[in-house]
Amino acid sequence: MIMKKALLFLVLPCILVYAACKKAPLGEDGGCISEYVRPLNPVGVATYARIKTVFQNNGISTESLSFYGAIENDTIHLDGQTNIYYHYTALQYFNGLPVLNGDIGYHFKNGQFTVVIGTKYDGVNLNTSKHLKVAQVRKLFLNEIEKDGFTENHSLKDSCFKAEFGYLNLDHSSVSTKPVWAKVWKVTPANREYPVAYFKDDDAATISYFNGIMTVTN
Repeated sequence: MIMKKALLFLVLPCILVYAACKKAPLGEDGGCISEYVRPLNPVGVATYARIKTVFQNNGISTESLSFYGAIENDTIHLDGQTNIYYHYTALQYFNGLPVLNGDIGYHFKNGQFTVVIGTKYDGVNLNTSKHLKVAQVRKLFLNEIEKDGFTENHSLKDSCFKAEFGYLNLDHSSVSTKPVWAKVWKVTPANREYPVAYFKDDDAATISYFNGIMTVTN
């Protein structure tokens, strides 16, 4: 009997510590939400072929780039000269996933490369597995909407949402020299750009939430 009591005193603290450290289960919401996978190179086949030619002529690789914007007739007449500028915008992809804040723009003058705007990454050192379920992501988004002071958004609780899974550089400041990568979910209403929220996939932490309302002060 004494031995059993001693064992109980040894086991009980372990149970208490485990219970204290174990995370509470995440809530789920069974409402409408779908996982969104954006198309690669939505500029179209013909435009993408021209982009590849321009990049190849300048020794620039199109690997890991998905082009979604192209302006190829930006013609400027100045001082008797005519210059034609090309502007191409892309999202960066690694391991088959988008870098959700990895937009980058390439600019050319008369077919010659001039400047790139944005940070070109070499790769992402994370895998592609998912921890959260979309039902959990929906619940996280509803929690943020509920806290939103813009009460018009509260009516979205019965709406359908879309969730996109990808990478995010958590340190994208202009002075950053090394990206801090995270696997994240970007969530918006299915047919609206805002509100928009980003959640970390590993621990469900809210990275950011924006309801689309800009306040301008003098």
